[in-house]
Formats: sequence, C-alpha cells, structure tokens
Amino acid sequence: MHNYFNSINPPPACGIVVEAGAYATYIFDSTPSSNGSISNFGTLTMYTDIQSGAVNQLIGSRAVQGTDTIGGVPRNAGTNTAITKKVTGLTDATLTNCLNVFIPNAATSATIRIKTLGSIGAGGAIGANEASASLECDVIIARTAGLTAVVAQSASYGTATAAVAGATTCTVAVNSTTIAGAANADQTLIIQVSVTKGGGASTGHTVTLFAELLNMNDGGALIYA
Repeated sequence: MHNYFNSINPPPACGIVVEAGAYATYIFDSTPSSNGSISNFGTLTMYTDIQSGAVNQLIGSRAVQGTDTIGGVPRNAGTNTAITKKVTGLTDATLTNCLNVFIPNAATSATIRIKTLGSIGAGGAIGANEASASLECDVIIARTAGLTAVVAQSASYGTATAAVAGATTCTVAVNSTTIAGAANADQTLIIQVSVTKGGGASTGHTVTLFAELLNMNDGGALIYA
C-alpha cells in the first residue's frame, strides 16, 4: 500500500484533548521544525515532537497576561510565579500603580524581579515611541504574623535607553515602598512605575512590566495585576 505521508508530505498536525479535570493533555505536531503547540493546560500537560521523539512536560497553569506558575500553584512553598502587564496613558514623570503583591498576615519570605519597558507617547517632535527605556530591579519581602511587612528594593540594573534620530530620550523608574493594610491584617505591596521624557511635549506614556516572584512559604505572597 502506498504511504502518502512521508518527509515531503507529512501528515497534518493532530491532537488529543482531554476534558478539563483529566490527568493529561497530549499534543502531537508533525511539523519538523517545531514542537507541538499547547492549547489547553490540565493538571499535567505533555507535548511530543514526533519528528525527534523529544518529550516535554509542563506542570501548573498558564494564562495570557496572567500568572504563569512553574512547578505548582501560586502561594505554595517554593513556587515561582510570573506576570506580564501593559499600562498605558501614564502622566509624564508620575508614579503610577501597576502591580499588586498580596502579603498574608503570616510568616512570609519572597523576592520579586521586576523588568520594565517604557516608551514615551505622542506629542513630541517625532511622535509616539520615539524613545524607549528599560530598567530592572529586585524587591525583597520579609514578614512575621502581626507585624508590618518589610520591603526593600535593590539598586537598578540592566538599564538601557534608545531614541530615534532627532528625538528626545526617556527614563523609567520603579517604586515598591507603598504598603496598604494594618499590621495585624493581610497587606498589599503596590508596585509603581514612572516614565519621564527627556524633553519636548510628549504625554500619555506606556510601560510594560514583567515581574517574577519567588515564594518561600505555603500560603505566601502572590503577585497580581
């Protein structure tokens, strides 16, 4: 019998999707150059590249512009959560609330790595996105039940700026010192970002943040939009 499917005419991609709550989802992809794409996450998701036979496994949950949990669920001991968020319409040189970190009234140790990308808005000599800037920093959290959380922010690193010919420049700043909530209750750390133009009349800036939280304790800290 003639085998139509070969290296020149590979079979179309196919998948077996198990209903929500089931143990596994398997995605098979016949494309030689890429692994299978994952369309649904269950308790355990595996995908296989049938060309190479490589098997990969992801555990946890994932959502677009939400929380990506590696190795467990948010707030479990020893888990790492990440979130990406875009904020538009920032007033020039003004700290704007961008992300929140839930800190329970309990023993908590956590660290957050924050990466920001800022861009100035329209109204400048050239227009929107004429200048961009990036900045990274680390935030450390310590708390004992009944006491206010203590938060410290590292010096900035990984900073870079770029501007098109003839344009002004811009800078980005992060502030993670604002804590809401009483000492004997759950608290919220508010992460703020500002974008400042180097000159001209640009306004309505934009910032995109990527923040990654490493948590030590069960029922610990949680980062959210």
